[in-house]
Amino acid sequence: HRPVTVEGVSINPYTLAVQVEGLAVQESGGGEAIAAFDRLEVNAEWSSLWRGGPVISELKLVGPAFRIVRLADGRFNVSDLIDEFMAKPASDDPMPAFSLNNIQISGGKVDFDDQTVGEKHLISDLDIGVPFIFSLPQATEIYVEPAFSASIDGSPLLIQGKSKPFHASRESELVLDLQQVQLARYIDYLPFHLPIKVVSGALDGELKLAFQRQDDDHSTLMLSGKVAIKELLVKDRDSSPLLSLRALEVVIGSLDPLNGKFAIDLVEVDSPEIHARVSPQGTINWVDFFSKELAARGAVAPAASKNAKPAPVEWSLAEAKISGGALRWRDESHGQPFDASVDGLLVSLKKFDSQGSAPAEFDVAFRMRAAQWVTLDAFSAKGGRFDLAKRTVTIDEVASRGAKLLVRRAADGRIEFVEPPSLRAVEASQKDPAGPWKVTVARYRGEDLALSFEDRVISPAVVHTIDGLKVEAENLSTEPGTTATISTRFNVNKKGEVEVAGTFKLLPLDTDLKLAIKTLDLVPLQPYFT
Repeated sequence: HRPVTVEGVSINPYTLAVQVEGLAVQESGGGEAIAAFDRLEVNAEWSSLWRGGPVISELKLVGPAFRIVRLADGRFNVSDLIDEFMAKPASDDPMPAFSLNNIQISGGKVDFDDQTVGEKHLISDLDIGVPFIFSLPQATEIYVEPAFSASIDGSPLLIQGKSKPFHASRESELVLDLQQVQLARYIDYLPFHLPIKVVSGALDGELKLAFQRQDDDHSTLMLSGKVAIKELLVKDRDSSPLLSLRALEVVIGSLDPLNGKFAIDLVEVDSPEIHARVSPQGTINWVDFFSKELAARGAVAPAASKNAKPAPVEWSLAEAKISGGALRWRDESHGQPFDASVDGLLVSLKKFDSQGSAPAEFDVAFRMRAAQWVTLDAFSAKGGRFDLAKRTVTIDEVASRGAKLLVRRAADGRIEFVEPPSLRAVEASQKDPAGPWKVTVARYRGEDLALSFEDRVISPAVVHTIDGLKVEAENLSTEPGTTATISTRFNVNKKGEVEVAGTFKLLPLDTDLKLAIKTLDLVPLQPYFT
């Protein structure tokens, strides 16, 4: 099927050494080589005669090279050879006895020409070392320690490990080291379609995969290590920005998918920026992207057995951090585009797990701007804790500074403020049977708060202001019967001074407040009383 040339072969019958020089397998009909090597050295041992199988003391392969082409129709330049091999009948013969030692592959190269996407990839500097691979019974307790290194499109890759492939436990361990893998070049090779474009992003990884089968046929597959993505930029199919981040690092404690146990030690995100958009049709871009993809795939989960009980899944996240985060929001569902943004997002989350043995801990801080309607210079929540099992949220301190709100009454009496997006109706939500969450804030502090109310019903239009607003409150809670204390002071229309202090309950509403007002000018308020 393929022209084959060999430059030379030498055999030493006394040492059982074989050397092959310059082998090349060409394309069908001749032309470029699809497989070749510079030199192959095989050294056998005389013990092969009484050990029941070949014993190779050393195997060296120098300069192997492969050329693989995926044609425009999706087939490969070697598909005919693969088809012929797969057409052979299956064999039930046991694995033959053999012993390979000191396997060394050096200076390898793989050229991959993918004509379906117009991409070319190169694996170079390919080195593989495998000290031992045995199927002979007396060798099953010897670890195979493979090593693999290469440069993939200029990005270094190193794999090291050890294995007992022929022992009953199948005990294996693999260490993977990735550096500067450019994600944009490989997204098209995912087995599923992503409705996004990865413009840039480099992947680094130091991972260890360990597999072992126990005597009771119980298996574990443990993944640990860390992965990092740097300078990621993602756009949608219309080239509009979707997601960017400076760095993402995930430290994996252990992932055991066979037994449903997942433990993440750390997730750290530096300077993420998310762009979310509500279309004129009322769809959110992030939801729309992936719902369309799922619908196109038509994935249907297999029916579960009535008697089968799903294995419990245990997960934990020891710590998560977000620094320098930003959210860009655009709502086009009301005709006139509405833009809002969150900047300086800082999030810290600790001790979050599925067991709920202890409340998770969190801190949040950010600043916000929503068109002309809302400005918030600083917001923070410190000492937060939430309990999934008890459905409670407790925060030691909430603080806000520099908040300014604008509310407008139009000439036709409509109140103009931030409108919620007009989302297209989807599947009706079900009532949560677990009951409402209970939220408690031990202390709230607000400084430099302000409110402007533009009233265009009155002619001429007037503007009422509340500024210099300072609020201090304690024991704020949605728990029925909880008594909170509050103290606030503010100015009304620059001249009036108002102070309010006392206690109140939200549920049921009950107040005991003291009100003090000074120099309040009632003339601007007269239209509302006459």
